[in-house]
Amino acid sequence: MSLVVAHRGACLERVENTLEAFEHAHALGADMIELDVQLSADGQVMVFHDDLLTRLTDVERRFPERSAEPLCRFRAAELALLRQGVTGERAAGPRVPTLAAVLDWARGVGMALNIETKSLKRVYPGMVAKVTALVADRGMEEAVLISSFNHVDLLACRAATPALRTGVLAYGRLVGFGRYAKEVLGAAAINPSIEALGRDGIGAGIDATMLEEAQELGLQSYVWTVNDAEGLVELGRLGVTGVITDDPALGRSTYDA
Repeated sequence: MSLVVAHRGACLERVENTLEAFEHAHALGADMIELDVQLSADGQVMVFHDDLLTRLTDVERRFPERSAEPLCRFRAAELALLRQGVTGERAAGPRVPTLAAVLDWARGVGMALNIETKSLKRVYPGMVAKVTALVADRGMEEAVLISSFNHVDLLACRAATPALRTGVLAYGRLVGFGRYAKEVLGAAAINPSIEALGRDGIGAGIDATMLEEAQELGLQSYVWTVNDAEGLVELGRLGVTGVITDDPALGRSTYDA
């Protein structure tokens, strides 16, 4: 049975990439949580997807003159002042969590994590070393997969902590993807998008070529982002390791049916 991987937590019902979203995904029966990390101005590993803070936080209210600046120009203490998922003058809302806090929570409840390093638009020197150290310090190597579109990050991860598994993200349909992932990057998994498998979400079938190659090479596979029961069923039938979904409740009910 494929694992149910909650994309940024239970993001249909909670603010994405927050402890609340992760806790809710755990309550819904997710097997793993996918999340995104980047660095603050003072080098703290923060859990957040977007380059800018405007879509998800009240940065325009708290830092009106700096609201167009990316997350990486804010210090961790400044990010801690922000609230996510708020509108107008509402003061309530979850904080931007640190990776350290999320790892501590995940270790406490026994939750596996798929951590994506967001390091293509921005280059974060030293981020991979910080991420791997946080994981290793907690003895969570077996519970974590490090994923990225930045393949240099994946090589750095393997060099820093060989025990950590890595997953190679891809959006396009690539030739020899599995062999590249295993032989060049030393990865444990491929993480293709559902579009990379030729499925447009309107009834088109899945081209299993990339998945079959990965299986033949002993690689795991995590497919994103799948939010319909038909896609979940088909990927489960194809034997993928995990399906990344915005709707972990649907994933759980589909695989438990």
